Amino acid sequence: MTNKEYLLDANIVIKIWKVCPHLFKDMKKARNLDFKISRYIAEELSIKEFTKFNGVQVLTERFLELLDHIIDVEIDDVSQLYPCNESVKSDLKKDIHIKEYNLKEDIHIRKYGSVKGAHIIKYDSQKNIYIINENKISKGDFSLIYACEVNKDYILVTEDKRLLSSAKFILDPAKVMNFDEFMEDLQVSLSYALY
Repeated sequence: MTNKEYLLDANIVIKIWKVCPHLFKDMKKARNLDFKISRYIAEELSIKEFTKFNGVQVLTERFLELLDHIIDVEIDDVSQLYPCNESVKSDLKKDIHIKEYNLKEDIHIRKYGSVKGAHIIKYDSQKNIYIINENKISKGDFSLIYACEVNKDYILVTEDKRLLSSAKFILDPAKVMNFDEFMEDLQVSLSYALY
């Protein structure tokens, strides 16, 4: 049975490859740990993970280690988690289509002690970005937060400051870590000195 499941951003995977290249193998051996990578992140990583073998382009061994841990995250219907207020805001040059999603009351209460004030997630369909607490993040980055909302066992790990801030705004802050916090958590879980 898995006790901890980490959802890793691309910057974390790259840092693991550089700092502690055997970590993924160690995590696979542990029964109480697992890691996941979204298909979006895997596609982003795969672009630079080709090498020539007998004159043929093949994926690197370190990338192939990730294949069993790739998950699909679909965020086509965010309104299943958050109520939607769809609006079109006019600009002299163009119409901007904005969807606003209200955060759940329990998030308001956890963050602010009440449900007063409109705390929302905005989606700009023209720029294909989400705006959370004044942080602009890509749809791919938002999909990581969304995956953690849908699967309460996931712990998001990223070094992206905007994603980190946005995730802590929406998720329980204990479910969001940077690289150093992740390594400390693993050190305890694996009883293994990683540095």
